Amino acid sequence: MTPPRPVVIELIGPPGAGKSTLARMLAERDHRIRAGLGVDHVPAAVRFASAVRTLPTLLDLCRSTAGLPWAESRQIIRLHALGAFLAHGATNGSRVLLLEEGPVLVLSWLHVFCPATQSDPVLGRWRERALAQWAAVVRLVLVLDARDDVLQERIRARAKPHLVKHKTDRDVAAFIASFRVAFAQVTAALARHGTSLATVRTDDAPPAQVAERVLAMLFRETTRC
Repeated sequence: MTPPRPVVIELIGPPGAGKSTLARMLAERDHRIRAGLGVDHVPAAVRFASAVRTLPTLLDLCRSTAGLPWAESRQIIRLHALGAFLAHGATNGSRVLLLEEGPVLVLSWLHVFCPATQSDPVLGRWRERALAQWAAVVRLVLVLDARDDVLQERIRARAKPHLVKHKTDRDVAAFIASFRVAFAQVTAALARHGTSLATVRTDDAPPAQVAERVLAMLFRETTRC
């Protein structure tokens, strides 16, 4: 008997929303949940193969932009590689695959950091294909969020570096706002293709309670037809 395909869920949210903490706690509570997946955790061999397979799109993008759009090309390769990895080697008997760096993050990152090429027709066609393909993979996008002051405090308190960690409150708020806008646009497009959306506040309860709340949500997703 063929085992059921795992449910793929992407966690998104502005920096400080608690994605890594929640993913770790969920995996600790249920061994059938595999966390730590994303575009930064794909084997090098898979990334290389994806670079070869996406070469026609990358060359079209170079011609269309009359340049070498490295940032955009890198994200195209990374997202393709993640799709290949999930299709061929990431399940390991898991019931839920949690993406912390998935299609919503990649497409939102391009929106925030590469605004000059967002209207490029080649990139636009690739984006529409990516949305349709990933909507067939990702069943649920779980949007984590918290008040701006909470996010700012968390960003500045954590040990690892961050782009806006040492900037002013206004700069941090603007950065958070830019990602909220991008997330809203990308998730709305995925929802039109059939992906479900849910929002979870991480500033209204301790992390353990948030994790239990999300576990109940995931249970409903994995048991519905």
